[in-house]
Order: sequence, then C-alpha cells, then structure tokens
Amino acid sequence: SCGIAMDETAWCWGRNASGRIGNGTSGIDRPLPTLVSGGGTWAVISAGGHSCGLQTDGVAYCWGNNSKGQLGNGTLINTGTTGVLSAVNVQASFTAISAGTSHTCALDSLGDLYCWGWNGNLQLGDGTQTDRPMPIIAATPASFAAPWTALETGYAHTCAVDASGTTWCWGLNTQGQLGTGSA
Repeated sequence: SCGIAMDETAWCWGRNASGRIGNGTSGIDRPLPTLVSGGGTWAVISAGGHSCGLQTDGVAYCWGNNSKGQLGNGTLINTGTTGVLSAVNVQASFTAISAGTSHTCALDSLGDLYCWGWNGNLQLGDGTQTDRPMPIIAATPASFAAPWTALETGYAHTCAVDASGTTWCWGLNTQGQLGTGSA
C-alpha cells in the first residue's frame, strides 16, 4: 500500500519484493509507512505489483518490479532498490495514474490515455498482445466521447471513463470483470 501525507511526501508499506516500497531496499517487508526516496512533492500514488506516482508537476515515476516493462522506462530492469525512482519515458504532464499487477495506465492533461507493460490479455488497449516497456496511447472506441476523464487498472484489465460518463473496460474477462454481463 502507498499514500501521500499532508506535506505531499509519499509513503509505502507492506510487501517489498523488487523494491516496490521505493526506499532503496528489496525483500525487507515494511509493516509501517516508509518514506519513498527521491524527494519532490506528490499528488497521486498507486500500488499494484509495482508502485507509481505523480509528482505535483505532472511527472510520472514508477518503481519496483519491471519484468514486463510496467515502469515505462523502456527497460526490463527492476528499480526502487537503488533509491532512484524511474521516470516514465514520455513527454506528457499526467493527471492520473494506476498501477495494475504488471501494467500501468495514466491520463495526461489533454485527456489522452497512455498504457505500458504486460499486454497478454489486451489490457493496454492497443489491439495487440505485445508487451510495451514504453507508454503507448490506447486506441479509442468508435463511439468514445473525448477526452478520457478517469481510469483504473486491475490484474489484467483496464477501465476508463470518457467525457460523457461512459465507462469502457478491456482486457481479461474470465470472471466478468469488464462488466459486460458475460465472462
């Protein structure tokens, strides 16, 4: 789990596999909130199989497990164990971010939806099953009302809300997680 304090510092606690706590250690679980290294002021933070956050200037950072490119830095190298967080490699000012198990999605200030990481169940929204270690802009449905306004990632699916308030979901649906009435 992660959270942001009143002074805009980021804190994480719990399982610390692959450095997902973001304090320069790995494998040492933290039962109490631990300050995320790197400084800066934080606006949003999300914990999944890795951790990501947005600083108040809109720059996105991710840390921890990167086996599928879910940190968005163009590599498959885990970070967070060095105490240096990995900046997501795209020139955008982000307003929202969500870390799934092995993929990440974020909204930029223009309402574009970027996703990266594991794509084995089409959860990145690009119509392929190709993992992406760099952010790509997700495709938009034909009846989509631009811009995207909210998002959330799960284990292997993604949901986002468009300007009309319509919720769109894609990816793994074996247990009905896409809300289509079927599995």
